[in-house]
Amino acid sequence: MVKIKFNPTSEFNIQEESRLVILDKESAEFVLTQIIKKDDIFTFDSKMLKAHWNYRYKYQVRRKDRDTGLMRWSDNTEYKRLYPERQSQSGLKYLLYKKPKSKKLLVMFQAINHNPTYNYVGLLRDSNVHQLYIKDDYGLNVPTKTSYYLNYNTNFDVVTSVQKIISKVLSEVNLEMKDVIFAGSSKGGFAALYYAYKLGSGHVIAGGPQVLLGEYLSKGHEESSVGKSIFKSMFGEINEQNIEKSNSILLDVVENSEFKNIDVNIHVGYWEPHFTDHVQPFMDIAKNNEINNITLHLDDYDTHSGLATYFPPFLKQTVESIGNF
Repeated sequence: MVKIKFNPTSEFNIQEESRLVILDKESAEFVLTQIIKKDDIFTFDSKMLKAHWNYRYKYQVRRKDRDTGLMRWSDNTEYKRLYPERQSQSGLKYLLYKKPKSKKLLVMFQAINHNPTYNYVGLLRDSNVHQLYIKDDYGLNVPTKTSYYLNYNTNFDVVTSVQKIISKVLSEVNLEMKDVIFAGSSKGGFAALYYAYKLGSGHVIAGGPQVLLGEYLSKGHEESSVGKSIFKSMFGEINEQNIEKSNSILLDVVENSEFKNIDVNIHVGYWEPHFTDHVQPFMDIAKNNEINNITLHLDDYDTHSGLATYFPPFLKQTVESIGNF
């Protein structure tokens, strides 16, 4: 069984005693209420939960009731989906769902989120592929903890940890790298392309991926924006040298890759800036390095937020098509 760790200080920066509440959505009953002291970690054995795994959790803190003047537990967070999260020895957090008789392993990377979480778990719940979802909360950027699954100013060796967990799972399900589908949108799309051309894989499904990381994070945002905050936490001062260095991260991997024929599917809005600013430069570098088998899937939307509407059905259809091949 999976041991689930709850750390309200790390997750939500709760700097006081709090109460964990776990709700069974199927029965609408509370499974657990547990007081957690500041900076403590509470470990919960998932064998206490039913197989449906339709649970939510939230944190509460003590606040004075306006009417009675008495202290009572008050919600500090909204309900979040509870996942059977595991953690590697190095600290990499992930979900693993094995499917009987599947011949593919889907490795999903998350997008940027103020509270790092897993993407598309519910969407792909019934897809007949083994599924490995890898969280990104290893960076030093306070709002998002983003590392882009890279080793720039992180708490541990993220890249090696990602490689190790993929190798471990492949061994467990008796598959090879050619059976891997790397996938993700936005930041997750960057990571899917990065690890595919670094490690080799059978397939990539990338939605609106960032390619020129420095350009994306450093420009076109307010000074106090999350993008610039992430850039500074990873690469330091925003200057041309650091922008150029971060722009080259993915391009260098592609240029030096020995894997020239990965089945790559890139979804992006035709009118969306990621098409001209990121996908087209990627296609140019791929062409210059004789990298083949890349298919563009263009849809009719003009903002990056359009991914939330258009990418999920494309992702599901493509995963199931590959999984059934």
